[in-house]
Amino acid sequence: MSIAEDEATKYVHGDCHALAWFSNVNTAKESYIAGRTTPPTEAEIEACIQYLRDSAGNFGMMPLTRHQFRKLAKGILNTARRTVTDD
Repeated sequence: MSIAEDEATKYVHGDCHALAWFSNVNTAKESYIAGRTTPPTEAEIEACIQYLRDSAGNFGMMPLTRHQFRKLAKGILNTARRTVTDD
């Protein structure tokens, strides 16, 4: 079971409010997984870029261009998303 599937199961079985919005458990699980595994949004990428810029000194990072920060941020977010879909 992937991390996203495991999280979805825990969510729908652990939160009675989640089931109030859906006609069945499978729909709730599928919706959770779809939201959890979508590609990163521009807002998420921008938030990651800002975090990396603010924290660059903590990681010993060299100064990067905006394009380099964007590529790094997108890679980090994509890696996190792939991880939740791995079995």
